[in-house]
Amino acid sequence: MVEKVRVDNIASVGIIYRRFHPDQILIDIKDGGYPLKAFRWMLCPIGGNWIGPTARNDQNTRDTLIREMSEELSLDSRETSTEDAALLGLEPEQATYVVPKKGVASTDEDREKLGRLKGAFANTAEPFGDFLVNVPKSVLDRGVPDNTRPGYTSILSYWRVPVDEEDWATLVDMHAKYGNLSVESIAVIISLEEIVTTRRHTCCGHDRILQQWFASMGCVETMHLPLLPDIFCAYLHQPLASYEEYLERYEVVRHP
Repeated sequence: MVEKVRVDNIASVGIIYRRFHPDQILIDIKDGGYPLKAFRWMLCPIGGNWIGPTARNDQNTRDTLIREMSEELSLDSRETSTEDAALLGLEPEQATYVVPKKGVASTDEDREKLGRLKGAFANTAEPFGDFLVNVPKSVLDRGVPDNTRPGYTSILSYWRVPVDEEDWATLVDMHAKYGNLSVESIAVIISLEEIVTTRRHTCCGHDRILQQWFASMGCVETMHLPLLPDIFCAYLHQPLASYEEYLERYEVVRHP
């Protein structure tokens, strides 16, 4: 009997990008309250973990992505629970938090527009690949002398989410109006050129996968994408049809 590969958790994320200009993406920035201190103020693709009560009905990583996008993208401020982070062993500093927004009151029309956008994201999501990522404790220790969190290994399930021109224009307008379309992080619209020029890092091993994704879309500047050292990343396979298949292949320590 082949021994199963042990992973701490499974996460599912989407690369939300302008279909005909794939160097432009919608992505999060983890703020100063992110429990993994070494990764604060770094980029992180939109999505989340297969963990906690709200994930119990997820049948596969596509379901997790769609649920997470629906939960995260919002025009209105609200308290967000850190329960999922606690279940992952991340020891958040508070039970809830509120991310900054402009304070602009949302309209029924704009909420409807965002609902249509989220529906379009769900409809166009297509698989890119599953990746095994190992982040050693030495990476989490950088600049964090009091870090006690051990390293971890995750499966990151990646999905392409192309956005057509009309919807991208709506997304840009709403981002400009409300300042942040996320209730969990700081959502930004950013280009590969800006990431490279400003040397903006990407957290948790996502940098290596983003580099591969940009390359697959013909973005040659991706070779200059800044990478955090000492993180291991390997392609596994295409996203599996069900979480039952993941549990058959892998020993997943933390899941619903």
